[in-house]
Amino acid sequence: MEIENQTLPEFKFQDVITGLEHNECPHCHQTKLSYDVQDDSIYVECGCGNFKVSAFRDKFNGALLLYYINETMTGYVDERNLYELQHVLYRNRTIKKRLFTLDLQKQIL
Repeated sequence: MEIENQTLPEFKFQDVITGLEHNECPHCHQTKLSYDVQDDSIYVECGCGNFKVSAFRDKFNGALLLYYINETMTGYVDERNLYELQHVLYRNRTIKKRLFTLDLQKQIL
């Protein structure tokens, strides 16, 4: 449950990566993160509402172009961080499966 006018916690990038690798929120340590995988974006969030990652992809080659942590007004484009984030996200079984399904749907059309 989100409380209005309350700011979400700030996380160090490495805490975000560790949370994604272990599939748990770095804030509440809940072990189930939910994933919404689209053709041009990947959204990850925890049920507690304190951890959200939005990553935007190139629709043609799949490379991550931009990411946000906890809906901040600032997006990040640091190449090293994008590479590491992409590496962690694309190893996730749920994300892999959904990306494969999206690619398959494009081929059928």
